[in-house]
Amino acid sequence: MEEYSSGDESLFNPDDVSNSVKECIEGIIGGSDYNQTKVNQWTGKIVEQSLTYLVKQGRPFKYIVNCIIMQKSGAGLHTANSCYWDTTTDGSCTVRWENRTMNCVVSVFAVAL
Repeated sequence: MEEYSSGDESLFNPDDVSNSVKECIEGIIGGSDYNQTKVNQWTGKIVEQSLTYLVKQGRPFKYIVNCIIMQKSGAGLHTANSCYWDTTTDGSCTVRWENRTMNCVVSVFAVAL
């Protein structure tokens, strides 16, 4: 995964985080079809790998990572997030990924220390 390229270490960079999370998702479920027996394993790996990457950056944040994997069946999927925090230091990003059999949504929240 890429290193952060932003100059200010105290700012959350949603573009870098989004790219890293997308790489993580691709690496774990990119070539797979939806399989109910593997969903718990996939979601666990995605959040753990994403969190490990974020923590290794050594930035001054606490992180929350959430992952949803849903089989494509024609049903709708709606998610929303709301945060009460300092918008100058804290941040979030949501990554939507899909293939022909499933949707994956990963949300990352970063709260400054």
